[in-house]
Amino acid sequence: MLANTQEISTGSAGGGLEYRRRNPESTVLYRVLQEHLETFLARIESDQGQPSWPEFVKRELRAYLSCGVLCRGFCRIRCDHCCNDHTGCSALGLQRVLGLGSYQTAWAWLHKLRRAMVRTGRDRLRGCVEVDETYVGGEEEGVRGRETENKAIVAVAAEEDGRGIGRIRLRRILDVSAESLHPFVEQSVAPGSVIHTDGWPGYSNIETKGYTHKVTVLSQSDEPAHQLMPRVHQVASLLKRWLLGTHQGAVSNKHLDYYLDEYTFRFNRRRSRARGLLFYRLLQNAVAVDLITYRGLVSGKKELDPNI
Repeated sequence: MLANTQEISTGSAGGGLEYRRRNPESTVLYRVLQEHLETFLARIESDQGQPSWPEFVKRELRAYLSCGVLCRGFCRIRCDHCCNDHTGCSALGLQRVLGLGSYQTAWAWLHKLRRAMVRTGRDRLRGCVEVDETYVGGEEEGVRGRETENKAIVAVAAEEDGRGIGRIRLRRILDVSAESLHPFVEQSVAPGSVIHTDGWPGYSNIETKGYTHKVTVLSQSDEPAHQLMPRVHQVASLLKRWLLGTHQGAVSNKHLDYYLDEYTFRFNRRRSRARGLLFYRLLQNAVAVDLITYRGLVSGKKELDPNI
């Protein structure tokens, strides 16, 4: 809940109460709005074909810089049906919460934020990193494992953090050949790290890229795969639950990359307590990314290149 600009404290004499201003200028939210609000609104206005923000939203944000109060709760959007936890919300849920007249507007807002969730030049994973692939999509009859024809293939990398999981990386790849898997590892994991994979030939010779390769042949062990390589399997399972739960499985392959970026952003910051700082970083990235039209968003990311 957002507090007023003043708080009650006990007077020095101990016999009464006095009001003391909260000094909103010292908060992260105030500083980010002061520095970037007008630039951010101007970029939205210049986006051809996209409706601008409702006037009451602009008015409330500008008023905050004067009084330090967001009385209608723009710091946190909550809803009993879609936005009540850390898993985010769908475009339909956001449309209901904000009272937007168009589903397309809510969908475009979310996708523009997702485009800002990958920081240019971010640090690569380090240490011992499990790498595997998973498949996203509906069931296919008569196929098993890597025989899929219609599902999206998602490469997964997860840092070992003791018995837990550190940071992760996710990317949709063209196939499970070395031409697709090696570039994913090189862009996701720093040289000198240990790459822990199963016995799939697509990972062969990864040690020539400057890594130590640890191989666990799952078929030769009595233990199940999720115990031999628990981190990547847990990440893959949580990703699928998120897509099916929050987004009801309604994610097309051409837009999947952006949802993977969002899930990675959320997962890697799951322990952060500085929620205002996360918003600050996201808004910084949103101002820095290139402008894109609604038509550009609908078209999805560029065709998959196994060397990217």
